[in-house]
Amino acid sequence: MITVRTQTRREFPRRVVSEAVRFVTSLCLRRVPCAKLQSRYIQHVLKITNGRITGNRGALRILGMKRSTLYLRLKQYNIRF
Repeated sequence: MITVRTQTRREFPRRVVSEAVRFVTSLCLRRVPCAKLQSRYIQHVLKITNGRITGNRGALRILGMKRSTLYLRLKQYNIRF
């Protein structure tokens, strides 16, 4: 399950967080496989953050994962940003 951490909610505009939550919810309701869900969510977060990975408003904060894990997933899912 992908969650948005409480700390992130304070740092990101409410619109960005609610948009990410709605996106994940819509995919879950369609019963998308987990790998595909994660791939689409990473792409969506990179789109929201304009390709920014690190920093206060980067994708790592929203995703709640380590940088090495994100780079592994980008390579694994063949995501280019």
